[in-house]
Amino acid sequence: MPLEPVINVCIPFDPGANLGGEYNRIMEESKREWVLFLDHDVLILNPHWYLLCQEAIRKHPDAGLFTAFGSAGGSKFQRIGGTPARGQSILVHRGLAKKIFQKHGFSLTENNPSDRKALISGFFMLTSKTAWKKAGGFGNMGLFAQDHLYHRRIAAAGLKCYRIDGIYCYHLLERVDGSWIRFQKTSKELWTEYWRMKRFRKRPGR
Repeated sequence: MPLEPVINVCIPFDPGANLGGEYNRIMEESKREWVLFLDHDVLILNPHWYLLCQEAIRKHPDAGLFTAFGSAGGSKFQRIGGTPARGQSILVHRGLAKKIFQKHGFSLTENNPSDRKALISGFFMLTSKTAWKKAGGFGNMGLFAQDHLYHRRIAAAGLKCYRIDGIYCYHLLERVDGSWIRFQKTSKELWTEYWRMKRFRKRPGR
């Protein structure tokens, strides 16, 4: 495996639910140019994922953002048809991941920045310190929608975004499960509060 580029692989988390701020802290402190952000409930099922990321960077070193296919959630740009139904064995997902790689190999697909339904979800985001600075960083607040905001900022800065077509991720979507510890919120509870607040702000007179 080539030694360069070296990628800083992170699972960001902030106890105060300020995920945007945590993204920015990691980017600021990273000693490596490229950083891969993953959700904690994502399994990358291609054993050569790191090599595919390196090859993508070598092809497009000036790119603003790379992502991958996912089994659930994400935008239409990240979804792929034929994913197993929820509850299927991980072996089924592994088989799909291999088929996807055999079909696409090291190919990349450019994102259409004008398509609002193709905004990149944060379960798999590979970006650089250079792009991060040009885009003005992540929004320094909140747990949700920071990925979409960053994608918009990347596009506004004139930077291109790509999907690494050979990588498929099994996204568990942890929001299905609530907290196991009293008074400790998981993303499920926080997601419910987030949407309640959005609906409250949209009420007439607000």
